[in-house]
Amino acid sequence: MFLLLFFLPEIFAANADSIIIAEVTDEFLDFSASKGNNLRDIGLTGGCRWCLCVSRWKEAFDARKGDQDKVVPKYVHV
Repeated sequence: MFLLLFFLPEIFAANADSIIIAEVTDEFLDFSASKGNNLRDIGLTGGCRWCLCVSRWKEAFDARKGDQDKVVPKYVHV
């Protein structure tokens, strides 16, 4: 966790997109992989908390099939 927090300012300074911290689901991980970003390759599993670009979260939100669709990760407070 320390390394992630240490490098976050550099990572996100290069990216103009805003971020949220979310608890990812298996459904979201499948969705993200289908868009070319397989987060399982770096060890994420359903239930992990991760920093997401708001634009990817919004993509998942727009792709949901209902209000309870688990493709949309819940944001969390740290």
